[in-house]
Amino acid sequence: MDQSMSSSVGKRKKVLVICVDRDDDVGIKTSEQTPSLGREKCLEIASKLALADPEDADSNTIFAAVKEFSELNKKGYDAEVGIITGKKDGGYEADRKIISEAEVLMDKFHCDSIILVVDGSEDESIIEILKRNFPVHSIKRITIKHSRRIEESYFVLGKYIKLLIYEPKYSRFALGVPGLIFLAYSLMYYLGITRIALTVSLIIIGGALVIRGFDIGSWLLQFRSELGYTKTKNQAGYIRIFSLLAGILISVSSLYLAYVTISNSNEFMQLADRQLSFKYLPKVAGTFIQESINFLWLGLGTYFSGSALSNWLKNSPKIARDLMANWVLILLYMPILQFSLIITGTGDLILLLSSLLLGIGGVSLGVTVSERYSKTKWYLNCIRHS
Repeated sequence: MDQSMSSSVGKRKKVLVICVDRDDDVGIKTSEQTPSLGREKCLEIASKLALADPEDADSNTIFAAVKEFSELNKKGYDAEVGIITGKKDGGYEADRKIISEAEVLMDKFHCDSIILVVDGSEDESIIEILKRNFPVHSIKRITIKHSRRIEESYFVLGKYIKLLIYEPKYSRFALGVPGLIFLAYSLMYYLGITRIALTVSLIIIGGALVIRGFDIGSWLLQFRSELGYTKTKNQAGYIRIFSLLAGILISVSSLYLAYVTISNSNEFMQLADRQLSFKYLPKVAGTFIQESINFLWLGLGTYFSGSALSNWLKNSPKIARDLMANWVLILLYMPILQFSLIITGTGDLILLLSSLLLGIGGVSLGVTVSERYSKTKWYLNCIRHS
């Protein structure tokens, strides 16, 4: 009988219950060192943590681990309970510390299986790592006074809020734009001109949306790189910068001069009358196009030509894109001019259709040549680098 009992005791399965605290609330709030092993030590740490911060869920998680340990012993298992912690900021260093402390507990208590006790917001990645490196047979999640879905929602929301605050890519707009609005409003309030606060706020918001929507920041970084402020110095960037500024100046000047021209016409004056605006609007629009198109096309062509020259000096295949843009400008000139003549009453519909058909053929030919050039350039570059 005694021999049978000793054999039965010798076959008792050894189970280690581990409470995981990835953000190291235990170490920060109680100054206790981990890993910790044993029921009394775990209860002492849980009590200290509950007194230091009654709202912290980790103390309840430790109590739950001790309860699991007690239940396993009642069922006849040879159980032990311990605590392992990571680091405050999480990440790779925290995961390494958790694995290292788990190895220490395994060396002290050679077990057949492990039960992980974690709170509901515990990172899934560390659980998977522990499962791959240790005999984890069960995971018990502890949620305190609210459902797991709500806790996970708050956890995800917290991560996004942290991203908006600490990630420069997002904080510029999440914090920078509201900060500019508050600053501008405060300054106008101090100066006694709050009547224009709404206008200034809308200008700031609109400017931020334009910068973000058209990715102007990337353009500026690209130009900054080409001007040699970064490690990649390329003097061809000066040509592109000059052509961009020249193109903008010519285009804006053409639009302004066209506006000045039509603003002195009788048709433009009639636009103030709503009943006559629909009658004279086509005439005004057509005249505006005719007055601006030459210099506007010259400005756009200046930019694309400068960009093409810059890419040619850099031996870049993007030159095909810039040449294609100039080709499309040439093909669009006649259809747009003819359209403006039609809406002013002097154009020819047959000539418009003919120019459009010619433009479609020209664009198709240009795309074909551009694609062949790009592929040939790519192939030659591959041979040169191989």
